[in-house]
Amino acid sequence: FKVGHGALQPQRLDQLLDIAPDAIIELDEDQRILTFNRGAQQTFGYRAEEVLGQPLDLLLPPRFVEAHRRHIHDFAATPEVTRYMNQRPEVSGRRKDGTEFPAQVSLSKFTEQGQTFFLAILQDITERKQHESALRLYKDALNSTAEAIAITDLEGHILDVNPAFERSTVYSGAEALGQKLSLIKSQHSTPEFYREMWKQILSHGFWSGEIINRRKNGQEWDSLLTISTVKDERDQPVAYVGINRDITEMKSLQLEREALYQAEREQRQLAEALRDTAAALNSTLSVDETMDRILGNLGRVVPHDSANVMLLDAEAQTTRIVRRRGYTEGSLDDAALTARLYSLAEMLVLRRMAETRQPVALPGVRADPDWVVFPESAWVRSYLGAPICLKDQVIGFINLNSAMAGHFTSAHVEQLLAFA
Repeated sequence: FKVGHGALQPQRLDQLLDIAPDAIIELDEDQRILTFNRGAQQTFGYRAEEVLGQPLDLLLPPRFVEAHRRHIHDFAATPEVTRYMNQRPEVSGRRKDGTEFPAQVSLSKFTEQGQTFFLAILQDITERKQHESALRLYKDALNSTAEAIAITDLEGHILDVNPAFERSTVYSGAEALGQKLSLIKSQHSTPEFYREMWKQILSHGFWSGEIINRRKNGQEWDSLLTISTVKDERDQPVAYVGINRDITEMKSLQLEREALYQAEREQRQLAEALRDTAAALNSTLSVDETMDRILGNLGRVVPHDSANVMLLDAEAQTTRIVRRRGYTEGSLDDAALTARLYSLAEMLVLRRMAETRQPVALPGVRADPDWVVFPESAWVRSYLGAPICLKDQVIGFINLNSAMAGHFTSAHVEQLLAFA
């Protein structure tokens, strides 16, 4: 053996072989063990004196003994001097306790005084195989999960994504790698939202919450996002893992359930209000008390800021307020208000209901040319009214007002008609 320009003395060679971490085994041409270094002793569990002079078979699983003998015999007959680890398939070794382990071997041969000797350098690859298996398991899990997963560096640049990420975002892995995760950010979350999110990630190592993402095609989707910090063996952060669960369908179903619950609740309120109104009409209550009961029940079903009931003098084509609720500042007192007569010739909205016997909804009263502004109703922004009919004749009106434009809906119209 030669190193540089000096001869490697046997004593120095033995020292080098002994400190080598790999298992180094020298064989004679009969495949008996001549050298068994410290790395080999640690790998196989034998002391050197236990194996020196023994056949190599001692270190092999019995089922592979014949194949190994043929391989070394064939190698001896070739002009090759060395077969490196990456040129040979994986082999199996057997320890003193009988356990087997995977290994890679480089095999060399040399001739001295007419005899052929073999030198095997063996690496126990058990740990590497375990890492490879864990990596395959990780990749399989990453590829099979339905959640969109992205791994980023500490600056937020994407290092890896799974197929679910590609499906959810419509970005291919090649398009996403190297980009910042803000690639899929929508405009719904404020800078303050992200500051608080990263504050929690940096202080607690994770964050979870709902967020709206944006696909490559611009379509938005609701996501339950969890971001976790990946740390090394020194407990230092090295990466982040973001897991996006698409909850768009779940949110849609939730909204449907809430809408259904709200509709059922409104129907119950309407039924209860109508029962109470019917009871009031059939009771011995005074007219004013009955009107108050009707307006109170109406307020449970159709939210509003003020309401009144008007009776119509069909012959004179005038109407007046007989009961009201919700009028405060700028309002006339009840006596003055009930004494005032309103002509249908001027109150064109009321005239429209009297002629069509249909309700009127004004989402913006100022935009309707028929609306008349009085000091006590200058605050009104939207209006809903319905004619009160008796035997196909209009005898009055129920009027609801709101300070918010666009307040009344088509559902409110149907609910009001149940009282009229």
